[in-house]
Amino acid sequence: MSGISEKSMATDSSDTDTTGLEIAVIGMAGRFPGAKDLEAFWRNLKDGVESIQFLTDEDLEPSALDTAAIRSDPNYVKAAAILEDADLFDAGYFGVTPKEAEVMDPQQRVFLECAVEALEHAGYDAERFKGRIGVYAGARTDTYLFNLFSNPAAVGGLDPFEIGLGNDLAFLTTRVAHRLNLRGPAYSVHTACSTALVALHLAGQALLADECRMAVAGGVAINVPQKVGYLYQYGGIASPDGHCRAFDAKAAGTIFGSGIGLVVLKRLEDALEDGDTIHAVIKGSAINNDGAVKASFTAPSVQGQATVIKDALAAAEVSADSISYVETHGTGTALGDPIELRALTKAFGGKSLGRRTVPIGSVKTNVGHLDAAAGSASLLKAILAMKHQQLPPSLHFESPNPQIDFDSGPFFVNTTLQPWARGRAPRRAGVSSFGIGGTNAHVILEEAPAAQPAAAGRPWELMVLSARSHTALDTATARLAQHLESHPELSLADVAHTLQVGRKAHAHRRVVVARDTRDAVRVLRMAEPRRVLSGTHETSNRPVSFLFSDAGVATSLEPLYRAEPAFREEVDRCAELLQPRLGVDLRTVLYPEEGGRPARSGAVDAAARFVEPYALARLWMSWGISPETLLGEGLGAWVAACLAGVLPLDEALSLTVARGEGRTAMPNAASLKAPEVPVLLAATGALVTASEALRPETWRDAANPATRMDDALRELVKEPTRVVLAMCAPGTLVERARTHAGTTGTRALRTCVPATGDTQPSLATVLETLGQLWLDGVEVDWEAVNEGRERRRVPLPTYPFERQRYWVPPAARVEASQAQGQVPQGKLVDMADWFHTPAWQRTAPIALDRKALAERRCWVVFVDGLGVGEALCRRLEDSGQDVVRIRQGSAFMRDAARRYALDPRVRGDYATLWKDLADQELSPSVVVHLWSLGASGAGRTGPELFRDVQDLGYYSLLHLGQALATGDTSRPVRLEVVTDRLANVAGESTALPEKATLLGPCKVIPQEQEHVTTRCIDLMAPEPRSAGVEQVAERLLSELSQRSKDAVVAWRGNLRFAQALSPLRLEPSGDAPAPLREQGVYLITGGLGGVGLMLADHLARTFKARLALLGRTAMPAPSEWDGYLATHAKDDAMAQRILRVRELEQAGAQVMVVHADVANAEQLEAAVAQVEARFGALNGVLHCAGVTHGSSLYNPLTDIGRNESETQFGPKVYGTYALEKVLSRRAADFVLLFSSNAAVLGGLGYLTYASSNLFMDAFAQARAGHTGTRWVSASWDPWPEETKHTNVRTSMDQYAMTPREGAEAVQRLVTLGVDGHVVVATGDLAQRWRLWIQRDTSKPAQGTRAAGKPRRSKTPFVAPATDLEKQLASLWQEILGVDSVGLNDNFFDLGGHSLLATRVAGRLRTQFNFDIPLAKLFEAATVSALAKLVADHQASLEDAASQAALDELANLSDEEIEAELARRSR
Repeated sequence: MSGISEKSMATDSSDTDTTGLEIAVIGMAGRFPGAKDLEAFWRNLKDGVESIQFLTDEDLEPSALDTAAIRSDPNYVKAAAILEDADLFDAGYFGVTPKEAEVMDPQQRVFLECAVEALEHAGYDAERFKGRIGVYAGARTDTYLFNLFSNPAAVGGLDPFEIGLGNDLAFLTTRVAHRLNLRGPAYSVHTACSTALVALHLAGQALLADECRMAVAGGVAINVPQKVGYLYQYGGIASPDGHCRAFDAKAAGTIFGSGIGLVVLKRLEDALEDGDTIHAVIKGSAINNDGAVKASFTAPSVQGQATVIKDALAAAEVSADSISYVETHGTGTALGDPIELRALTKAFGGKSLGRRTVPIGSVKTNVGHLDAAAGSASLLKAILAMKHQQLPPSLHFESPNPQIDFDSGPFFVNTTLQPWARGRAPRRAGVSSFGIGGTNAHVILEEAPAAQPAAAGRPWELMVLSARSHTALDTATARLAQHLESHPELSLADVAHTLQVGRKAHAHRRVVVARDTRDAVRVLRMAEPRRVLSGTHETSNRPVSFLFSDAGVATSLEPLYRAEPAFREEVDRCAELLQPRLGVDLRTVLYPEEGGRPARSGAVDAAARFVEPYALARLWMSWGISPETLLGEGLGAWVAACLAGVLPLDEALSLTVARGEGRTAMPNAASLKAPEVPVLLAATGALVTASEALRPETWRDAANPATRMDDALRELVKEPTRVVLAMCAPGTLVERARTHAGTTGTRALRTCVPATGDTQPSLATVLETLGQLWLDGVEVDWEAVNEGRERRRVPLPTYPFERQRYWVPPAARVEASQAQGQVPQGKLVDMADWFHTPAWQRTAPIALDRKALAERRCWVVFVDGLGVGEALCRRLEDSGQDVVRIRQGSAFMRDAARRYALDPRVRGDYATLWKDLADQELSPSVVVHLWSLGASGAGRTGPELFRDVQDLGYYSLLHLGQALATGDTSRPVRLEVVTDRLANVAGESTALPEKATLLGPCKVIPQEQEHVTTRCIDLMAPEPRSAGVEQVAERLLSELSQRSKDAVVAWRGNLRFAQALSPLRLEPSGDAPAPLREQGVYLITGGLGGVGLMLADHLARTFKARLALLGRTAMPAPSEWDGYLATHAKDDAMAQRILRVRELEQAGAQVMVVHADVANAEQLEAAVAQVEARFGALNGVLHCAGVTHGSSLYNPLTDIGRNESETQFGPKVYGTYALEKVLSRRAADFVLLFSSNAAVLGGLGYLTYASSNLFMDAFAQARAGHTGTRWVSASWDPWPEETKHTNVRTSMDQYAMTPREGAEAVQRLVTLGVDGHVVVATGDLAQRWRLWIQRDTSKPAQGTRAAGKPRRSKTPFVAPATDLEKQLASLWQEILGVDSVGLNDNFFDLGGHSLLATRVAGRLRTQFNFDIPLAKLFEAATVSALAKLVADHQASLEDAASQAALDELANLSDEEIEAELARRSR
């Protein structure tokens, strides 16, 4: 850059003084297209990288705004400036709930994280900063709202106010102020493109006005969706090709992008005083508006821009010729660029600086126009250029825009990376940002003043790190090591100070004591693991007690004396008081100049044993660690008394010297005071009383051999939360204390002096102990730790956020052909979209519907033992309702009118109850079942607990459903199930998986009995007969007064939640977090079943696994297999199993077949022991066992008993318990429980099956997030083996997986680190949930038919012929809404499903008096087959009637027959 000389860079030497109005930039954070942080941003800038992505059609994301027509337009430009990971957020760090995060504008989420990063970059923890911190920032228009408003289902019933809280731009800065506890002004700014620099200007003004002492300023812009293009329009602001060519002849527009940039500001004089790192100085700034004197509202103005630049120069009190670079607004538009250059030239005074002497550039050529964050990008580019003393190139400039007269001014476009030389004045730059609408901003930047050399630190330094999880802590450790290695010039003392005072303390903590930077890097990288101390502590400010030994410290503290002024001052003070008594300066004995440690005796030794522990304790107290209690042994008792304020120091020293000389001295009674800190006496074993403290004899004898020292130690260590700090080396006293602590007392007993023979210097030991105390949760005054030392805050790696995806996609655009309703799409192509997790969506509370309660109905209430049901009954009766109370009893009993008792275990009692109600002409409209409320099997665990809670939950509801099925099915009945501890909703950990089985009846009863609807309400059980009982009853009355589509509801406090399913995209990328092991040892329960063998085949071929296939069926020994195969047919079941096992071995696996009942823990333990004996430790378990055949699997509600239920519970429930017991002593990587989507969606005939799988899902969910073995329960859509039903087809067949798909889905669940309950639905889950759980079948209005809906069958059309066939076809047409039904059309091909099949069954019952089992209906899935069944049924009825007539005739005489014939002939 020949035109840039040192002389031309700065010729005004008078501009080097400060005005007192300067603002320092002390912290920075930013994320930009192609750059996740500022280091990457600078690399891209200096390397001339254009961070624009050019997209393919496949790259384009769904948009609530774009249409297919727009995207197919030839002027649609497929280019975008994308901010990576804008959909990710560490919600937990900020205490934001997942739902709140999901509906929050990503701009606000990213802003929260970057605010933390900027403050940490500045070296500040906002919580501990004593002054006020302001926030000044703005964001672009929130386009995420279009996603939310287009997809109300995903929003989950949140009201507009709640959505607004996360999306209104007014809350951008106030949310940060609230979450980070910032108490200065929180000011949201909106001036379009100039927002960020206007915010910076306002923040600077606030600092100068003393409205705050520190401020965060900047802007954010995230366009949603990001991966979309835009429609180019000639003459508009957008570029025709996705490139921004600022000031070039080809300039035709810009491209908008996403990014964020923030800076932390202080007054310069404050920053210098506080030891902050200063990155740049804002000499002055100005803002204004163009007003009306311009072409249009959106047009720029030469006068407005020139004025704001002149105003900024005036505010900075510098001349234009001291500016050596200008970062322009530079949009690359044909109109904007010439106007900006004319304004700059006008402000700088034309040619006074000489032609082409001032370089200019525009960051928009790199990252596009970042809207509200544009000024931040420009500012940070200029600051980084100053710090690196290089001017990065402005891109795409080839020849100047002919409308720009570069010859009339000093400016030229800098197109290559050039050094930025310093002249006589500091480097200075102007930064411009001009907003549409006319608000202009300009800032004058100056390079930071030269930093003073780092002051000397301690010989050893203590570094502290913390995070919210152990994984984040490991990441923080690795980042710090890398940073120190990359910046060896850093002062370790400044690094340690910044970590101590500039970072929030989280629960997971780590400390390292190191000599220098190189040593620190080694230790942080675990070269010496023993020097890295880690711990977890949820609480802070733990109490500390001091313990003193009669032996003193017993090691050299000279390094501490040399390094720590607070310790040295106390030793000096004591030595000066003692010198007249001892005749020697104690310091020459303790710390002799010539080295060594001379022998001590008598009074000198006693003095030393007092002084060093005393000074050490004072050092700890100066660091903010003050004792809650004190205990001393021997001389240590006087140290404790002195620190407690009982004995003055001079008095305590006199007692010490006298004892050393063999004398006994009596303290002066007049000098004794009441203790300021409680003191334990070794003589009594208890705290000293006020009267004891004032008696001289107490302290005269305190140092005598103690008779009750063990009692005193026991009292000292009895509190588990207390930390005991011993002012001595490890030894007998400390071990005695540790022994007394045992297993119930304190776990934190620390010494702070090196043990005898330990070569570690005392300073390092003290600092290590300080770190250990911090690990224990003791609060440290870190500022005091470095009191009197010149320390600086330096930039270090910021918090490693652990982000997750929170995103509401836009709802798919509904084409005209779909306008009449949702159409099932079948399996999704992308497997990553198959996975979902349970979620709880907050909803508005249900208001009391007084109009509904005004209608008199019959309510049957199964009252609980807490009083809630009784309180509800009183309220219902007060509202004029007919109420029947049912209590638990040992047999059916009618207590009084409308009061009954029945045995929950006896099915017949429920049927008797319903008959009795019918006899009284009471037809229940609402049944409220509260028997499960508070029934938690107190004192029981495992299978015993499971069995205990079923009678009042699962079995009671099963029997109730059976009574409803056999009663009057023509009248609708609402079943409301009220329970507790069903799920963990809002962070509690109280759920009982054993209760989850009651959801099986809740889901399946209404599917099989069309007249029944159900809702389950999970609440926090109140104390019996408490005020909470009445509150719950009142709220229940409101909830039950209205119907709701929410099938499962939870109340937590005043909040109401509805159960839902949240997408969990599982897509492998890079190394799997938890890979399957090559030749790993895997146990497959149900291993000889269809699914088990499929998975075994995958593990054999893919990982050469060592497989243990466990089953209840015993197989011949391998040595007998050849003989068995020779004597049995190939289709023999056992022969098939043997052949499959051999295929696995041929595929590379080692296989053993193990015989055991998985539900029997003893058998399972023996089986696993066999596996370990052959293969070694178990790596994982696939729990595929289940009863998939026989009468227990597929049963209508009315045919289910305890045998069927317990059969299903065997492998699913008791097998899971057995696995838990067996694996509790082992370290398997994972257990994958094979559940079914019957647990999620129910299913006709699947009540017991759904319930047993619900238990497994809840069992795994309750263990989510726990350490150790990872438990996952997957609720699967059909596996291939499950759809091979003979002559039966269902709507589920379309969702069945192939073997390859099933194996891949298992691999993703096992290797991608998920845990808890995961739903694996291959397609249409939302539609199926709406259909099966919310019961929305969109039934056409009576008498109408969807005539336009074409028949979609796979068979040729054959018209029905007989009257019966025509009647049945017409019935199907009405229910299915199709315009024609052929004789051989399959019900499921026409869009039928099980719920619609129940309607068919109901119509057959009423129209043809034919009560058909649903299983038969599935087999007869054509009009032809169904007509045959109905005809056969009608024929059997006629035959029965004829036979009955014949039987009647057989009993009549000839005369009676003749009389009857005559009567009928008349």
